[in-house]
Amino acid sequence: MSLKAALLGTALLTGGAPMTPLLSTATDTLTYQAGQNTFGGITTVTLYGNGQAKVTRQRGQTRQAFTGTVPPALLKQVNAALAVALAVKVPGNYQPVPDEARIQVKVQANGQVKTLAFWQNQAQNTAALGEVLKVLNKVVGIVSGGRVTH
Repeated sequence: MSLKAALLGTALLTGGAPMTPLLSTATDTLTYQAGQNTFGGITTVTLYGNGQAKVTRQRGQTRQAFTGTVPPALLKQVNAALAVALAVKVPGNYQPVPDEARIQVKVQANGQVKTLAFWQNQAQNTAALGEVLKVLNKVVGIVSGGRVTH
């Protein structure tokens, strides 16, 4: 889905005008965290609206950290996926399986804070959540040079 289509689709869902991209300035931030320290590790991403990004991976006492720049086309994909995913109502009665990863996304932009939290398997069953997870994992791979994949 194109960024324009996603923003227009979100406007139709919310009854408003098309949104500006969530991440569009150097002060706009997205924080993404997934995983468990005791099972595979925790990956944290901070992505800024200017494309700068930081990725950390904590597994037990071992910590890896990477910085880099996300290509503009991928930043557009992140914005498009977020626009759609933030309009999805995540079911609150889901029962996670043991060791299932919790996904948390926090966006601070345009003077607002928006959050999205869901379990790994919910992303497999809800296209919009799966898409946001897919593009954020692309960010992780690019910034870490492929050394961290999720």
